[in-house]
Amino acid sequence: MVYKSDHFSIKKGFIDCNVQLDQNILGRIRGQSLFVIDIKAISIDILDRHPEFKKVSIMKKFPASLIIEAERRELFAQIKGKKFYPIDKDLIVLTNGQLKPYEDLIPIEASNYEQYYIMGDKIINEKVRCSADLVTALNDEEFFNDFKIKSINSSSLQALYFILELNILDENKNYSKKDIKVIVGDGVFKDKLGLLNNLIQVDLKEKLSLVKYIDLRYKKVYVGFKR
Repeated sequence: MVYKSDHFSIKKGFIDCNVQLDQNILGRIRGQSLFVIDIKAISIDILDRHPEFKKVSIMKKFPASLIIEAERRELFAQIKGKKFYPIDKDLIVLTNGQLKPYEDLIPIEASNYEQYYIMGDKIINEKVRCSADLVTALNDEEFFNDFKIKSINSSSLQALYFILELNILDENKNYSKKDIKVIVGDGVFKDKLGLLNNLIQVDLKEKLSLVKYIDLRYKKVYVGFKR
């Protein structure tokens, strides 16, 4: 009698959720007894239907309520394929993409510009994974908060590079934007970015307007200047 009692039946107004859920999921919940509802199965169903969520927790609240809390995946970077696709740190695609780049997300180019993705896809690609490691390293170096990373290109891991946009003060005391190609290759990026920081702040500070590229793949740093 207790299990079948309407007193413990979950009703529409008794589902407390911090996100908007699929109506099919809500339909599965409504009318079920709080004693018999399988909250683990509901959590799995929510994650299947909402790949933009990283984790879901559900708590029963007697006599007839459910508290659902979903943790959204955080935007991390974007992949350039047939469209631009935002991803999180786990390389999960968070939308079905758009034709224009997303603002404030570093674009990753891994050579296959004809690739389609759909929301929820997990990208299993060494080139993309290596680019994502570089994004993490760039975010960890607070120095790069002052500059824009226009793109990362990992079509060749040995020649992996990113485009750094700087504001250069010219002889007329006017600022202009300047792109520098920074070649880092694969491997550990922290030391290379620390070296780049020093180059820009000290060694090349007065010559940045003439720099075309900086190659950090070797013990000796190679700098290409405009001829």
